[in-house]
Amino acid sequence: MATIRKRGAAWQAQVRRQGYPLLTKSFPSHADAQAWARDQERSIDRAELPTNQAELKTVTLRDLLDRYEREITPTKRGADRECSKLSVLKRHSLASATLNRLSGAMVASYRDDRLQEVSGGTVRRELAILRHCFEVARKEWGFRLIGNPVRDINLPKPSEARTRRLDVSDVARFWVELPPFYRTVGY
Repeated sequence: MATIRKRGAAWQAQVRRQGYPLLTKSFPSHADAQAWARDQERSIDRAELPTNQAELKTVTLRDLLDRYEREITPTKRGADRECSKLSVLKRHSLASATLNRLSGAMVASYRDDRLQEVSGGTVRRELAILRHCFEVARKEWGFRLIGNPVRDINLPKPSEARTRRLDVSDVARFWVELPPFYRTVGY
């Protein structure tokens, strides 16, 4: 709830909400102060305003990834593969960044480092997990993140699809390497 009070010739509106900085502004009329206060409260409810950075200074990306691995990953079909991708993310220097400092440029640096080691498809899958982690943190865990830093960068191109076809020599080699039992049964 906003507080509106008369200060000299002006009306001062204050909006206080836990996890957000104090918002204060002065207006010439009481109606203007009320309208501004309602707008600020609405923006806070919609998570459009930045949060108090002190809350985000205490949590690192590694903490977020650990919680994601404990709570979200076990519910997925490919949990074992996702755990290995999460361990790669946690070993990188990006994981030590606090949530208030995390930016798209830092994620882009991670992307570029990983592209030196693995293919674009692998990096895309790792960034998809990271993007989902931020969405879960924002929507379900109550972290008041301003945005998703993974959405601010361009993802690498997916790997090329395989176009290999069997030729006559491959078929002949297959039949030669087949155990004798299968050749007599007629497979």
